[in-house]
Amino acid sequence: MGAVAFTGNYNEYFGFATDVEAVVYLMLVNDLIHGLFPEAVSIGEDVSGMPTFCLPTQDGGIGFNYRLHMAVADKWIELLK
Repeated sequence: MGAVAFTGNYNEYFGFATDVEAVVYLMLVNDLIHGLFPEAVSIGEDVSGMPTFCLPTQDGGIGFNYRLHMAVADKWIELLK
């Protein structure tokens, strides 16, 4: 099976395979956290490289402050083995 890469087409992230309810849940939780505790920091683990992951919900993003991109961590684990 070949590697899958992001081609720049947003349909790869916002198409029929997207779990819309999960994305909306993450947006609502981040909006609630930052509304109640403006100084709070939220970090989301991401393996897909999803665009808008770290944009504020007011700007149409998912609302995380930082992204923990697991591909880098997984590569280090692979190299250390």
